[in-house]
Amino acid sequence: MDEVQAAEQLELAVAGDQDALQRLIVHYHMPLRHKVAGRMDDTLRRQVEVDDILQEAYVAAFKALTRPNRERERPADHVAAGGSPADQSPDREGGVNSVAADAPPAEHTPRGTAVPAVSSTSQDTADTAVPPTGRPAFDSPAGFYKWLEQIAFNRLRDQQRALHRQKRDVAREAADRPDPTTSYPDLLNRISAAESTPSRHVAKDEATAAVMSSLARLTDEQRAVVRLRFLEGRSVADIAGQLGKTEDAVHKLCFRGLKNLRRMLVSITRYLSRL
Repeated sequence: MDEVQAAEQLELAVAGDQDALQRLIVHYHMPLRHKVAGRMDDTLRRQVEVDDILQEAYVAAFKALTRPNRERERPADHVAAGGSPADQSPDREGGVNSVAADAPPAEHTPRGTAVPAVSSTSQDTADTAVPPTGRPAFDSPAGFYKWLEQIAFNRLRDQQRALHRQKRDVAREAADRPDPTTSYPDLLNRISAAESTPSRHVAKDEATAAVMSSLARLTDEQRAVVRLRFLEGRSVADIAGQLGKTEDAVHKLCFRGLKNLRRMLVSITRYLSRL
């Protein structure tokens, strides 16, 4: 993606196009990953994966740029067929925009009101970069990256503070947790095994970014269930106990989450295969 293409995607993303936002996130995933990893000391590395930090940042980014009216997305062929807005989501609980249910309500920007743009040199934190008049605005793709980077740095800072507060056992090594560099691509292959998609031709780093950004678009509950079941290998009974739900509810969340995830991954992997 060149600068012109990034600017086009950014314009769409700010207008509420979640596919465009996902493309930008995937595009900037590796440079952002290197930046965050460079700020993590050995103690924190033993407790937290860098991709866990990025996952939280991507969730926050989607929530910040979610449409105020919480419209649900629908496949292009459904739009062409004239489907109603109520049918836009693949399920009643899921859908990409329901991820913003717990985000602060965005306000519409009154006409004639200037919305401060986030520039590539802005020192504002991401949590304050969203103006009170609505979603953040950016002067360039570089400004968007700076905003996304600051979100990740804020999440990293939160993890560092939590580590000090909770005084966790530093003997817990990263080896005790699933390796996201393999588990994310494995999840992509598993989901797309029965699909006629170009996912097998997507590079490993891109596969990881595709899965992480797609997970960020799920509802909080769907994302939690999918992560626990397929990235951490937890049993349905364990997940039900941890989340305080019945096993039947976990099965339903898992089914809906995978359904939504599959649709999003088909879209992003097809896009990546054309680059």
